[in-house]
Formats: sequence, C-alpha cells, structure tokens
Amino acid sequence: EKLFQEICEEIGMPMAYILQDGNWISSKFSEKFLQRLKETTGVKNIAELVAVYNIHPDSINPFEYAIIKAVPPLVFMLIFTFEARKVNRQSIYKLASLRLGKLNITLEPIDKKFPHSKDVCLNALGTFKSLPKVYKFDWLNVKEATCIHNGDARCSFQIEYSRKKVYAKLIAFFSTAIALFKVLFDF
Repeated sequence: EKLFQEICEEIGMPMAYILQDGNWISSKFSEKFLQRLKETTGVKNIAELVAVYNIHPDSINPFEYAIIKAVPPLVFMLIFTFEARKVNRQSIYKLASLRLGKLNITLEPIDKKFPHSKDVCLNALGTFKSLPKVYKFDWLNVKEATCIHNGDARCSFQIEYSRKKVYAKLIAFFSTAIALFKVLFDF
C-alpha cells in the first residue's frame, strides 16, 4: 500500500480517486504507473501477472462474478469482447474466430497513430491465462500469435482448451436425471 501511495503522489493522482469504483484513469497515467511498478519491483511482465485480478472475486462485485461463473467460457469470451470496449478507450477487442476448444481474439488500436502499450497486450494475455481460476478446464493454452509491437497489424491471442471432463460430468448428470425421472414417473 505504501508503494501504491508513493507512486500516486509521484504521478500526481489522488489515491482516493483511483480506489473509488467507476472512476476513469487515463492511458497515460496507467502507462506511467506500470512503468514505475516495473522499475520498483524489477518485474517486466507485471501487467500480465496482475491480470489474474481482472476476473477475481476480490476485484469485481459478487453479482458480476456470479454471472461469470454461471456462463460457459465461450459465452464469457463473447461478453468479454463487448464489455472490454466499455472500459478501454484505446483499443478494440474482437472475437475473430470461435470453435469448440479454440478461439482467436484480436486487439487493435482505435487510432493507429496512438497504439496501446505492450502492457495492454500483457494484461489481456494474463486475463485469458487466469480463466482456469474461474472455469474448470482439462487444460488451457494461451499465446499471443501476433502483436503490433512486433510490426503486425493487430495483436492476436490464440486460446485453446479442453473441457471434456466437465462435459462428461454434465452428460452423466443429465443421463442420471432423465433415468430417475423415467423411473419416478413411469415413462
């Protein structure tokens, strides 16, 4: 907390303002804040590491977390691409392709003259990697396939996963429920 307070004072941003829900901070402030954190901690990918808290129950209200838990991961990804537009005035997320077990999400600057920082890419990567904290996966692989910071036209995140164990449990549950229903109601 002391480091947070020091950085806020150094940058000239009231700590109380940042801690209040619903307040906006500029991309410039965010970049300065992350740069100062990297310098202080020596952790270059800190934006990726803190992204775990983007969908953590301690960071969002219980209703939002319940909605995230209630929807399948594919639905969450659809919601994510739309919701991210509301909290990010610099870049646009798009669901580029969607198949069971594999999806591709792109991230493009709204204005090519003002590209987002690499920390935005790292934060998105960390958010996607944190999905197993909310959803049950057999496995999950996330990689940034293209990046504007490497000369590509857009950033692209490939997400591959398996939920076969979850699907098997759902099928077993519903099969048992249907069998029980047939026995109880003589169908």
